[in-house]
Amino acid sequence: MEPVVVIGAGRAPVGGAIKWGFTGELLLKAYHTHESNELWSLLENFSFTDRKGRTFTALKGMVTDLASIPALFRELFASIDHRLAGAIHDALYLFAVQYRLTRSECDQLFGEMCECLGASQVLEWMAETGLQVGGWHSWNECRELGVRWADFDTSRLSAQEIADYRARFDLDRAVA
Repeated sequence: MEPVVVIGAGRAPVGGAIKWGFTGELLLKAYHTHESNELWSLLENFSFTDRKGRTFTALKGMVTDLASIPALFRELFASIDHRLAGAIHDALYLFAVQYRLTRSECDQLFGEMCECLGASQVLEWMAETGLQVGGWHSWNECRELGVRWADFDTSRLSAQEIADYRARFDLDRAVA
């Protein structure tokens, strides 16, 4: 039996009348290693609600690298569990068209997620700046290719979920 990685999100902080933060637990299984990055498959939906009350979801079966922080900076992020923010940020880039978000908005949301996890303002700024500098390749790939079957571990999805994703994202379209 494959080990399941469970990362608890804890309770969502409260900002004014709107609750914001992560919901549920991030349940993962190892997917495979690709270009020196470990990839993970989500076993359940995992969500983040921002301060504006918008909810963003990393979908069951989605493949994520959790957060590709260069080794030089990993120690700086050791105080927060950035994997939670990384899974949602990967979903933001992938589903930006559906969410009607710009790259800048996606990166700002990563900063907000880091704040929710207890990061200092300096760490938030470093996270957002790092994404602005280094996230262009992932963003461009998501925009160029769109949502595709390769973004999901279909072995984790039921026949109904596959049919739902197929319709929702037009996954059988021809990719040039």
